[in-house]
Amino acid sequence: MARYLAGTTTRKGVYLSVWPPDISFVSADDEPLPGIDGATYRRLPALLVVALSPLLGALFVIGFPFVIVAAIAYAIFQPLYARLTKHAGEKAYLLRGDYALAASALDGKAGNKGTEGAEVLRDDGELDELRAEVAAEREEKRTQE
Repeated sequence: MARYLAGTTTRKGVYLSVWPPDISFVSADDEPLPGIDGATYRRLPALLVVALSPLLGALFVIGFPFVIVAAIAYAIFQPLYARLTKHAGEKAYLLRGDYALAASALDGKAGNKGTEGAEVLRDDGELDELRAEVAAEREEKRTQE
């Protein structure tokens, strides 16, 4: 089978390019082959085109309803999917474990990784004093209201 490039003068017929996929029709002899620049075309025999036409028609008749159903499903579910992924992206920070490193520094033990230079609360009454101070301030605000 001879190979033809787009734009070359050819005989009338049907020409097929595998990559990039394309089918071109030449309606008269000595006309340039329309098509994609740089694509290599092969001429399909007329009998092969005639024999495959009913098969291609049947494929279209059988496949077209599936294409319609898929297009309708896409039109319905694409906005829902977009909304779901938008909200999931907004709340994704809750699933990250960034807080684990900070929480490990709050166990009251000196020398934890990442606590160099940080003041660590000891369980020698400081925490109870702080809780009492916060409770007193809350009570004072309640009485002012």
